[in-house]
This record gives sequence, C-alpha cells and structure tokens, in this order.
Amino acid sequence: MLGRRFAALALLASSAACTGGDPSDGGAGCGGAEGVIPAGLVEIAWDNGEPVESTRTAGFNPITVGETGSTFSIDEEPLWESVRFELDRPARIHAVSVAFANFDDGGANGPLEIGLFPDFGYNGIDYWRDNPYWTGDRCGGDATPFVPLDYVLDEPVEIAHPGLVFIGHFAQAPDDPTLAFDGDFITNNCAQWDDCHSAINMPDADASVFYQGVSLSLPYDYSVRLHVEWLDEVLPEERVFQPAGLPGPWRWSAWGDYDADGWEDLLLSDLLTSTQLWRNLGDGTFANVTTSGFATIGTTMFGAGGVWGDYDNDGCLDIYAFNPYVGDYPNVLLHSNCNGTFTDVTALAGPVDSAVTPIPSCPYNYPQSQSAAWLDIDSDSFLDLYVANYNCGSPGSYVFAHDVYRNRGDGTFEDWSETHGFIAERRQGRGTEPVDYDQDGDVDLLVHNYGLDRNFFYENLGNGTVSEIALDNGLAGEPTVFQGDTYFGHTLGAAWGDLDADGDFDLVEANLAHPRFFHFSDRTRVLLQDADTRVFFDIAGGDSETPVSFAGIRYSEAHTVPALGDFDRDGDLDLTISGRFEYTGRPTDFYWGNGDGTFALDTRTTLVTEDGWGMTTADYDHDGDLDLMTRQGLFRNDFATPGHWLAVRPTGNVRSNRAAIGATVRVYAGGRVIPGYVPGGSGQGCQDTQSVHFGLGAIDVIDGIEVQYAGGRNARYDGPFSADQHLRVFEDGTVLPGW
Repeated sequence: MLGRRFAALALLASSAACTGGDPSDGGAGCGGAEGVIPAGLVEIAWDNGEPVESTRTAGFNPITVGETGSTFSIDEEPLWESVRFELDRPARIHAVSVAFANFDDGGANGPLEIGLFPDFGYNGIDYWRDNPYWTGDRCGGDATPFVPLDYVLDEPVEIAHPGLVFIGHFAQAPDDPTLAFDGDFITNNCAQWDDCHSAINMPDADASVFYQGVSLSLPYDYSVRLHVEWLDEVLPEERVFQPAGLPGPWRWSAWGDYDADGWEDLLLSDLLTSTQLWRNLGDGTFANVTTSGFATIGTTMFGAGGVWGDYDNDGCLDIYAFNPYVGDYPNVLLHSNCNGTFTDVTALAGPVDSAVTPIPSCPYNYPQSQSAAWLDIDSDSFLDLYVANYNCGSPGSYVFAHDVYRNRGDGTFEDWSETHGFIAERRQGRGTEPVDYDQDGDVDLLVHNYGLDRNFFYENLGNGTVSEIALDNGLAGEPTVFQGDTYFGHTLGAAWGDLDADGDFDLVEANLAHPRFFHFSDRTRVLLQDADTRVFFDIAGGDSETPVSFAGIRYSEAHTVPALGDFDRDGDLDLTISGRFEYTGRPTDFYWGNGDGTFALDTRTTLVTEDGWGMTTADYDHDGDLDLMTRQGLFRNDFATPGHWLAVRPTGNVRSNRAAIGATVRVYAGGRVIPGYVPGGSGQGCQDTQSVHFGLGAIDVIDGIEVQYAGGRNARYDGPFSADQHLRVFEDGTVLPGW
C-alpha cells in the first residue's frame, strides 16, 4: 500500500462521478473500505464531542491572506480538509472513523473518499497529498450526517517512526460533503503548530505564490478517529541518550578544558539564563563557577555565546564572547589568567568588535553577532577571528557587515574586514565553521547566511589571503529563480565530517524551509566532496517533487543545527538535527550513518527532545563515546554495544597555534584513512570538543596517526597504538597516553 499515488486530485473529490449502479448507494464501484473494525485496537481522537457543523457552515469567511492581501471564500474554493495525529511510538493503522456533514439524509452523491497521508514539514497542517499511505472510499448511501462512518484498510499501514500522520479529504465543489467538526472549541489562537489539530488547504488560492496554495489551522477538531495497534514501545530508560543534568534552555554551548585538568568544561548561554561557566568535576557532574570565573565581566556577558581559543599561545584557553541579540553591549575578549579566572582585555586588544555608525532605522550600538570562530588565517601560529553579524532586528532591516580580526601576536588585533580577499557583500550571517577542507595545511572557512541568501566559502590561499568560491564549489546553496529573483536557503547550522568514508570532509547543511515556500527555498542538504575537483554535490535531493530526501533525511520545516559524531562507534558518522525552538514542539531528529552519505532515521530508540537550537559533542565522562549537549540539557550516550574507539588531542608546540585549532587529524586503521579536525567553532556559534573522536568498529589496532597542524608541521605518529584510549599528541612528535 505504501507509495500508492493519486493520478489526480479529482480522485479524492467526494463528488466524483459514478457510472451505473443505484444512485442511492453512491453508484457502482464504491465501498472498498467497508468492513468490521478489528477488536482490541486503540482508538485515538483529539476530543469526543458530538459532531456538529462543518467547514462550509462554520462562518470562517472571508479568508484574507496576509502576505498577498488576497481574499478567498471557503464556501467556494476547492478544499482539502485534514486532521493530524501525533504517534508517540510505532503503530499499525487498521481503520479510520469519520463523520461527514453538508449533505442531507438521502445520502451523498458519489463515493466518500479519504486518505491517510505522510507528514510534510512537521508544521502540523501540511501533508504530502500526492503520495498517500492509503486511500479508500465508502458509498455515499452508507453515510448519515454527523454519524461516524468506519473505513477499514484492506491492509494495515505500518508507521515505523514516531511522528505525524494525517487523515485528509478533498471537497471540490461547494455542495460536496465535508468533514464534520466535533463539538468542542479549542482556542482563538492557533499560533503554534501544535495548538490546533485540524486544518484546511485551498490548493488554488494564491497558488502562484505559495506551494500547494493556502493552508490554515482551525480552532475546531474534525470528527475523525484512528484505530491503531501499538507496536514495540521503548521505555525512556532504554533510550541511547539519557538526560545527564544541566537543564536548559541553552542556545549556545562550547566545550573547552579551561582549567587543563583533562575534563571538558562547558560555556553555556541563553537570553533567559545569561552566560555561565560550568566546571566538569570528573564524576559526571558540573559546578557553576560563573561568579568566580567571570566576576569582572558584569552585564557585558548577558546572553552572549562564546568560543574557546588560546589566542596568545600561553597554554590556557581564552574566550571570545559575542552578543547575538543584545545590541547595547559589545563583544568581549576574555583572557585566561591560567588560574580559573578571566580578565576582560577587549579594550587592550584593539578592534575585536565594531561599533555601529548611527543608522536612523537601527537602535543598536553594536552589531548583532550570531556566531564567531577562531582560525589562523595567515598561518603565523596566532589565532584570528571571524565574526558573522546579522541584521538590525527584523527581516528586511539593515544588514551588518561581517568582521575579520587578525591577531598581531602581541595581544592586539587589526581589522581585516573586507580586505585580504574577504568580500564586502552583506548577508545575514548565522554561522562560522572553519576546516581545512582540502587538507593542504591552511584553514578554510564556511560562513552560512539566513534570509534565502547565499552562503560564503573562503578558500585559504596560503599567503595571508583568501578567495570566496562558494558559487563555484557548490557551497553557496542551490539557486532557484522564482518570479525573477534568485533564492538559496535559510542556513542556520552546518557540520563537517567524512560522510562517505573516502578520506575527505563533507558537509551537512541545515536549512529552515517553510512548506509554503518549498518550491524555491533550500531544504537541508547532504553535500559530498569530490576529491578530484573539490566541488560539493548534494545527494539529498532538492526538487519540489521529493518530500523525502534521497539521503534519508526527512523534511522538517524548522531544521536548525546539525551535529555529527560516531555515537555507536561503528566507523560511520551519525547525525542529529535540532528543531528551532521558536517553532514550539518541533522534534530533534536522530539518524544512524550508513557510511555512504545516507542516513537511517531513528526517533524511537535514541533521543527524545524538542525545541532545540545549538548542539555540541564531547566525551565529558571519559567512557569513550560522544555525549550530546542540546538546548534542553546534557544527554549521556549509553549505547549498549559500541565498537572500539580512539580520541586524539593535538597540541601545537613548534609552529602551530598552541590549541591546535584548525588541525586535521588522520587515523590509519583497518585499511582506512579516517579524518577529523579540531574545531574553532561549530554549529551556530557553538563549539565541539577539541579532542578528536574516532569510532573504529571491530578494529582494535591503529597503524598510525597523522596531524596536519594549521600553518605548521605535518606530523606522523607511528603505531601500532591500541584502541580504546585517549592520546595527547604534540607537534614536536611527542605522544602521551591518557587524558
């Protein structure tokens, strides 16, 4: 039954013509969904009110579309009606009960057809109507107004993953039967996607602007019931990821061992909870040391994200903190005193933030900096800064230029913005992810932008200059021309990693993509790098006819930040993608990697959290697997039967920066070359651990390790090394086991 398609919308029209037969029973050929509902099923309903009036008679007219100003009449437009159900575990759907209205007791004229549909974007109102799980009909003569009519599926439909399913019905003409409402009024405001459960879609309304026309939530529930058989249930304590404290909300997280005790500490921040420093105590718990560590900073740290980097190469991690939404405060540079405290050296360091030239339409004194990253642009062993700035507070408002600050090596910085190859093109910056994508020893930079704008990619030329090549190498986004303008994506987050086991860095690019604009905005992309051309190509599929990605990524409107890691240590990178918290109730999706760039969704056994933002990875408890920090808190990885592993923490002590940020680490084992890198920033203003983690599967011996230090040596560490350990490696060739 899965994959059966409609030939045309008219197949669901309840006024479809019938040939032959007795008109009183709806004509010949109908009644395919007759039957008796099996005993022992669970009935799912939003409410149990008595069926009352229908969409056509509920007085919703007229409907005015705010974006276009067009006005439409529900009584006259072709109309899709739907109700969504959220299944919290796998299930088999056996039957549906539906009450109809808008016809008299003499019966409906024609078969009454309904469909069971897959979700389309997880926004609660849109479903993929061209590719139903099932369709079935009952004869109109069998129906009585406002009395539930049972539809029994010829074969049960199995829903393998928790999530949304929809029952839909199409009424083409004004006098066609429509779904009846249950009697209970829900709310005057369907602002969030899960406030209301039923919706209408007018496919012809403003169809030249909106994909699939105009959709609206309704403040009543349609009188629809699902009859399901629950399949295996996973108890919360049986899931792979277990809550481990530090409850949020946290928009930004950055891992860094600031006290050099071998345990990863956390810089956490959110607009509601301010910026906090949490010290890892080494026993699975953390202590809030914000008061002692940031005592001199005061309100400048309110709500600021931050990234770790040793900008003066003294062996202690410093912090660059950026203010993403608080335009009254500058970004700050915090120098580590190497005793667990920090000093604000912003004024001494020179330009590490840009004051706003007075703009009549902008109330801010400083740009909204959404992200920052450390990288050694000129390969002089000192970390520089790239700061991605946003707009002046609302879509279409003034857009700030991005900032580039070059570290002079004496504790001060100079402004390289819009020079040395950094372009002057202003785009709404969201994230900065440096990596040596071509593994030539100098660090390159992805800058992803919002507002359906293209992304930037700066290739490091190795001589203190860069070249912006995103349009040439496939990282700008997928351009789509719509009504004369070219659109790309709302790229909110990205993650680098070798997705197809060929030894180079690929990319997952998370895009927020509204179902209304599905036909001209990028969805989340899986970009594999061609080793010969260094060009990236999307294997996820970007055309508007494919709601399910070829890479296995399900389409979700609110994709925000991805995180890559080999969470089961089988040698293939896995993926999790958060759902933007402003779109309340959107889940975080988890995928197991297949090793070829494709993924398998697992929302059942892994991670259950929603309302996300930034996510980061680290082995905070030293048990050899990667744990996950989310907006809602820390999750410990308890995968039952993981493979072997290796973690490598490089240190620059010859020509590279001391923290080895930007270094590429290659592990040689089992005939494979597995690459990783030391991040100077990740996600959207976040930062993963600087200990590079490798899953090895059944491999228990490592032949050798190679580290290409940014701007420094290409150091080789000859094995064999045993698996299941953490190694500290130094640019001068020293190897020290342990944390």
